[in-house]
Amino acid sequence: YTVICSTNNSADTIWVTAEGSVTNSPKTIRTVANLLPSIDFPTPNVRGAVNARDNIHVTGNVLIDGRDTCVNYGTVGDGVFAVSTCGEFSSDGNAHLSGMGLDRTVRSRNMDDTERAVLVEENYPETDIFNSPEEFLGLQPGALDQFKTSHAPEPPFRGIHYISNDVHTELGPLHLGDSYGILIVHNSSRTASLQINTGTFTGMIITDRVARLAGNTKILGAVATLSDDGEVINFEASGTPQIRYSSQVLANLNEYLDNLPNVPNEISWSED
Repeated sequence: YTVICSTNNSADTIWVTAEGSVTNSPKTIRTVANLLPSIDFPTPNVRGAVNARDNIHVTGNVLIDGRDTCVNYGTVGDGVFAVSTCGEFSSDGNAHLSGMGLDRTVRSRNMDDTERAVLVEENYPETDIFNSPEEFLGLQPGALDQFKTSHAPEPPFRGIHYISNDVHTELGPLHLGDSYGILIVHNSSRTASLQINTGTFTGMIITDRVARLAGNTKILGAVATLSDDGEVINFEASGTPQIRYSSQVLANLNEYLDNLPNVPNEISWSED
């Protein structure tokens, strides 16, 4: 028997031709299959540019913008809250918020009640999506176990990077470079924290806590924190970091996941 496999330039379709014979009776089987990601990520269920399970306190000169932003950083829609939390929100310093179509940014410490209602969602009913990164992303339990590691990725990185270590609970300061994908920093006790020093990230960040954002860090997509110990999460910023919501990015996460294995899906076959 002989088997020949070929693909197209984009490597998303394969053709397999198997020829053989048994007792001088030849047969040929031709199969066409496409290659699909082993995990199909639905659009994450975010309600804010920042989503928190616990109380959250923001300090420093950070911009948190819930207006819908495209990949070239243009505003394209009303978007979501700047911050959505199952607890309470507080801030000081020079933090600025925007969202829900508000055509300006508002200094958080100077928000009036009307602006606060538009920009911040507090005491949102806690749901199971905060139980694990998989649940937040709409996946089955353990679906991301294959990506777990105890080491930080080398920048710039592209793909799924799941840092999980129950001994060392703090990652960073992490230099992002110009990175894409899904970044997860989480452990079983929900005490893992993330520090980012500088760079840009396009995609979804899920961490138990955000300890610090520094430099000119830019995050386009959304951020979620899973900590549930009842304490206030201190979300410290230095420099001029930004977090901007993007439905375009979140709806197309698979495009940024270069380390996601593909599996063949048979489209058709024939036998001669």
